[in-house]
Amino acid sequence: MLAAGLSRRSFLNGCTLFRRCEYFGASQDISLRCKWSFGWKGLARTIHSTICNAKRQNESMVIQENPDMPKYLKKINAKISQMSSFWFSCGGHDLKEEEFEDAQQKFKKYLNEYQQLDPEINDIIMRIATKQEDVEALRPHFLAFVNQGSQHLERLKHISDLSNPAFWFPAARDLKRKFIFHAGPTNSGKTHEALQRFFSSKSGVYCAPLRMLAAEIHQRCNSEGVPCDLLTGEEKVTVGEFEAPHISCTVEMCNTGKEKTYDVGIIDEVQMLKDSERGSAWTRALLGLPAREIHLCGSSAAISVVQRVLATTEEELEIKMYDRLSPLKVSRRSLRIFKENKCQNISNE
Repeated sequence: MLAAGLSRRSFLNGCTLFRRCEYFGASQDISLRCKWSFGWKGLARTIHSTICNAKRQNESMVIQENPDMPKYLKKINAKISQMSSFWFSCGGHDLKEEEFEDAQQKFKKYLNEYQQLDPEINDIIMRIATKQEDVEALRPHFLAFVNQGSQHLERLKHISDLSNPAFWFPAARDLKRKFIFHAGPTNSGKTHEALQRFFSSKSGVYCAPLRMLAAEIHQRCNSEGVPCDLLTGEEKVTVGEFEAPHISCTVEMCNTGKEKTYDVGIIDEVQMLKDSERGSAWTRALLGLPAREIHLCGSSAAISVVQRVLATTEEELEIKMYDRLSPLKVSRRSLRIFKENKCQNISNE
């Protein structure tokens, strides 16, 4: 008892309180560890700690019920306003002066909710009110409050940051994607090469610029014995009981979530990402398509744009150039002649 600094009566009261804690299973391990490791002196110190904690809880209850608390807090808040410039100069925070003043006002409102405060802060308020402590004792708690709010603000800034669109697509960022750009004019075989890789893969997604083209690839894929679903803004076709490993869709309907990843993806007519009305759909597919190997088909004029976009994701880009397979010739007859002949045929019928 003497080693713990307790009177006989306090020790006996502490034993009763400690036995209650032990009965409810809260301190049994502590009591045994104290008895055998530290002896009865250690047990006495543990009882002393139990008494102090109970006393602090009782004091906090008294503080919360104290009718003079609003008056005390009004004086304390006035002192905090006087000390704010000194606290700001002491550091321990990453706020500008305007943000610091705003945090100070929020801390005052926080103190006014004294019925929900931490017991330790309640103790400090009571000691300041009775002139046992100075308002400086609240500074560590104020800085902890400020830094907690600052961390929350940083999280909000991170969530609302739209400066790097690549991070909007975590599924694509988790994959190590490789891009092959098939660049060339019309009728150069660039899309055919990409489709051969699409048909031979275990799973794939084809992103078409038009609904009719998506339907054409869907039919062609199934005719070659590769199950392929169709997804457009107007219809959804599932060829089996469950979703097929391949899908042909319009570029606006492509999946960029974590629900499914593909071995091969094709983005056709990729030069459309420059379009002022529909270009965002190609940019979204380029940044977010969850496929390990992505084939881009389009004009060579889009190479520089694609390179700049993929520089933000630091992903590999391979470029394959194609020439037109058949020569482009100018017709000797105008479309007007074809139109007149067609009208004459219709009238004859």
